[in-house]
Amino acid sequence: MEFLNKILVRQADILVQRKQITPQDTLLAKVADMPPTLGFAKALRNSSNTPEPRTSIIAEMKKASPSAGLIRQNYSAADLARSYADNGASCISVLTNEHFAGEDAHLLQVRERVSIPLLRKDFIIDAYQVYETRALGADALLLIVAALKDEELAELGSLGLQLGLDILFESHSLEEAQRSLVVTKQIFTQLSQISKLANESAEVILGVNSRDLHNFKINLPRAMEIISYLKQNCDHLVVAESGIKSPADINDFTKAGANGFLIGEVLMRADDPGAALDSFLSLTS
Repeated sequence: MEFLNKILVRQADILVQRKQITPQDTLLAKVADMPPTLGFAKALRNSSNTPEPRTSIIAEMKKASPSAGLIRQNYSAADLARSYADNGASCISVLTNEHFAGEDAHLLQVRERVSIPLLRKDFIIDAYQVYETRALGADALLLIVAALKDEELAELGSLGLQLGLDILFESHSLEEAQRSLVVTKQIFTQLSQISKLANESAEVILGVNSRDLHNFKINLPRAMEIISYLKQNCDHLVVAESGIKSPADINDFTKAGANGFLIGEVLMRADDPGAALDSFLSLTS
């Protein structure tokens, strides 16, 4: 968790600079002119509910990571995204954080190149970033449960839904997953009272990350247990994240109840990420 805390401190410093460069009122004006979001959760659901169903994969754009270092030297965000879209990705996740060699520009480039839903993956700690996410053209927003208090999760999640963004709450433990359930219920209770959803189909998705934030190790069986718990206690889509390296992993997560799969590193390390994605889909759909 020390690593996460360092990132959050750095993120707060960056936010001060960003707010000076682009005031929030400027973002609000841009958000007002944005077209409707594409429906991230809807795309995941529709992939498996068609005459020719396929596995719902969120293909991730990730050039590097703190745990793995440089993952892909030849990184053209727009070209990689196009390859993902052409080879059956239901949605695309784009890292915009500097610790993953990500940039906001990558998200803008991907948005211009593909017409499938996009997730902005970053360390979101402030309402400013929620508006920023919508202005960048994303359709969904990641909120890391370990990084935020319950009231912060509720505030940021509610704001995102009101802007038409689907919200992906990411948990790394059973306790965090339980928190995400409580917060989700609070959010929809509040929104039902004020009826302020910009997109009535905006949804909360519950993600379970297999990586331990304390030691960065992957624990797939633990993640499967958490997913099973969530599916027994809610009707929301549940997504498995991190550590998926083979179609067999997808099959195991499916048995646990996962509705979708966020896959990044194994695709990014492939000579042809799009072909690697197609291989996953052909062996699991």
